[in-house]
Amino acid sequence: MQTTQPLKDDITTLPCVACKEQIQKDAKLCPFCKSSQKRAPLSVTLHIMKWVGGITAVISLVMALVQINTFLGDWREKKAMVNELITAADIQQTSGDYSQALELLGEALKLEPFSRKARNANARIAMKVIRSRTNRQQNAVDTIKPLLPILARSAANSDERMAADVNAHMGWAYVMMTKATDKTFSIDPYFERALQQDATNVYAHAFWGYWTLSQYNDHTYDGRGHQKAVDHFNAAVTSKKERQFVRYLQVYALLNSSTVEDLCEAFSVAIHMKDENETPGENIRYRLIELFDRFRSDYPLNIKTAQAVFSKFDAKKIQETFEWLYAENNEKNLPGNVHFERYHFIVACLTAVDGEKKQALDLLKSLKSKLRDSSSYHLTVDKEIQKLQAASTWTK
Repeated sequence: MQTTQPLKDDITTLPCVACKEQIQKDAKLCPFCKSSQKRAPLSVTLHIMKWVGGITAVISLVMALVQINTFLGDWREKKAMVNELITAADIQQTSGDYSQALELLGEALKLEPFSRKARNANARIAMKVIRSRTNRQQNAVDTIKPLLPILARSAANSDERMAADVNAHMGWAYVMMTKATDKTFSIDPYFERALQQDATNVYAHAFWGYWTLSQYNDHTYDGRGHQKAVDHFNAAVTSKKERQFVRYLQVYALLNSSTVEDLCEAFSVAIHMKDENETPGENIRYRLIELFDRFRSDYPLNIKTAQAVFSKFDAKKIQETFEWLYAENNEKNLPGNVHFERYHFIVACLTAVDGEKKQALDLLKSLKSKLRDSSSYHLTVDKEIQKLQAASTWTK
């Protein structure tokens, strides 16, 4: 016998949407859990909410992308402006306009305060300004003081060589401020810190060598100030960096001293420069030429210096060095100027020390006949002629 399946429309019960108990299919509330049996509105609402959520998410994503794109555009534009300012500052400092260069870099740092490139460029120009002020006490404080905060911000640079340069220049800045004021600053720790960061740092060695011999420095360095200065300057020279600047500091430090050992070291520097065929700047050349004036004076310091020099170096070597210093000065062979008188007098003195006394006497007599009436060498030449005549048997 065939079983007849009930038609779909014959179903009189359905499970509750909430508790799943069988209830009348047309029931509006479940008699068991009292839940509403309206299916279609809830489904539509949920469906609409899903669409609304999706659309909202898409809109949020689009807005986020727009914001990111705007941010990246602003960042690129700001980066380009900072790079332009740094390039402009470099052009200005190359032409010697340091104040304008620093102003441009200040604008760059306002746009991008954490730009390492701008901060390093700022520090390098500040250091260049400080070096350019060397031995210029006029307005030193007004020029240098505003640069110290720039250097202080760069002193903790992760690049140890850069940090060493900065610390060395901070120490040098305070050296110049000490010379320009009556204030006392703690200077040596800056040089010490710089050499801890970079043991071969040329600026730390050169600046510390100068400061060691400075009359404004009251530190004794355990009584070995001279040797400490020599060691630092030798280290700076050995680095082969900033050679002319190092020689400038070295020569001025030694010649500003009033000790025989420092003056004798200055002669050693001159001889070494000649042997290395260095090209000294005019200021260095002239200071070294003046060093040889020690041979024309009877002051006790000059006599002791001459004795120390001739006991350490061959007179011929000293004469060759002196002639090397005067090699490019054409006035040495033109009577009527101080260069002619100094050159020929020193050459005569060194010739006598080298043992050629008759030749030295002839040189002095020839020089005497060509001295200007106002020359300061009249008395000096006469004294040397008398010495040679009194000490020689061949003149009688």
